[in-house]
Order: sequence, then C-alpha cells, then structure tokens
Amino acid sequence: MILMADGCKVCNPRSRKESPNKLTVATIIETPYVFWSADSPAHHNTPPEQLQGNTRFDGFLIELLGKIATKANFTYAVQLVKDGQYGWVDEDGQWKGMIGELVRKEVDIALAPLTIMDQRNAVVDFTVPFLEFGAGILTKKPQNSDSKGAIKSLAELANQTDVEYGVIGGGATFHFFRTSEAEPFKTMWTFMNSHPYVFAGSFFEALDRVRQGNGKYAAILETPVIEFASNHLPCDTVRAMSKVIA
Repeated sequence: MILMADGCKVCNPRSRKESPNKLTVATIIETPYVFWSADSPAHHNTPPEQLQGNTRFDGFLIELLGKIATKANFTYAVQLVKDGQYGWVDEDGQWKGMIGELVRKEVDIALAPLTIMDQRNAVVDFTVPFLEFGAGILTKKPQNSDSKGAIKSLAELANQTDVEYGVIGGGATFHFFRTSEAEPFKTMWTFMNSHPYVFAGSFFEALDRVRQGNGKYAAILETPVIEFASNHLPCDTVRAMSKVIA
C-alpha cells in the first residue's frame, strides 16, 4: 500500500514470517504532510525520549495512515526511506527512493507527497487521487522598493539571468522539466542541468536557499508546500501569482 500527495497505491503485503497485519511504512520528511513530532508546538514540552517509534512522526499523511489502519485493521512501523528519495529510475534502469523500496518488496507502504506519473504507474498501482495541484514559484518576499521587480510568472523567471532557480532533485517537478520538450520548460531544464548546484535535496533546503538568497534564488515547488512556507513565520517568502504547471 502506498499513499501519495496525488494518490494512493494498494498492493499485497510482502511475504514474511512476522505478523501479516503489521506493515512497514517508508516515508520522507516533507512538511506539512510528514514532519518530526518534536517540531510540532503540541510536543514542545514533550521529553525527546518519549517520542519513539511511530510517535516520532506527525503530519497530515501520518494522521490519514492512522485512520486507514484503524479502519482496515492493521498495525504499522514508520521509517525514513533509506536514500532520502521519492522514486525515480537511474541510468541503469534501477528504481531509487520509496518506489524502489516498494518494487524490491523492502516495505509495504510508501507514505509521502509523491506524484502519479506514467513511469511510476507502470510498476505500482494507484488508488483515486486525494489531492491534485500544480507547481508555483517561491521567492523571497521583496522589500517595498523592490516590489516592482518581483518575479510573478514562469516566463519572467525563464527570460532573466539575475535570479537563479531550481527544483527538488529527483521529485516529480524535477522529472517534468527533465522530460518536457515544451518551452520555456526545456530551456529552464538546460539551465538547471548545467548548474546542478541549483537543485535542492529537500523542501527545507529549498526554503533555506530562498531565504538566504536575498532575492537571487527562486524555488519551483508544489503549491501546497509553497502556501505552507508563505503562511508560517517568519512569513518572508511569497508565491508567484499564477501556477506554472497544472
């Protein structure tokens, strides 16, 4: 079984000697879907030693998994995906990330903001999507004097050289740009691929780059995480006015 930000996959549990009703869950830290419980205001006064096992994790998908487990009568153990990746095929045709762990039957469930893609759909089965969204541009909130020059669209971002931009490496948006033949996506991929340092390893890394870049770095991310970043303290980032990918 796999839960994704764009959908879910259900598969047969792995063959094993341990309890068939206890499933292994691979996840990745991606606020607000999955995050460390210790980072939640509800646990600020909770001693670290009390946050063990599944209680280490919190978030929308963690709560959803709990409700499904109760309804379907199974227990589970949550662990981080070993390579920190969502799921993509390398040059040798081998699956990486959570999709790879599922394909190799190392885990029963992948719980993460994964996007339904044809390539993934060929090796795992998806249920009906529970969340659909596009992607947008996350930038540093401009000062009043700089607001006129703020980037507000993908075309503006692609047709300038002052602000660098990137995506999370290995994610769905990364693969969208890598495989697109349409403009300006193809031109933007050429830039990013020739400057690999612009790729972020996670949402938090992308957010830090935007905040520390002083307006010189923009991250192309899924709209839910952009909204999360823009509406939480210190509220120093802003989303471009329109979605760049539908």
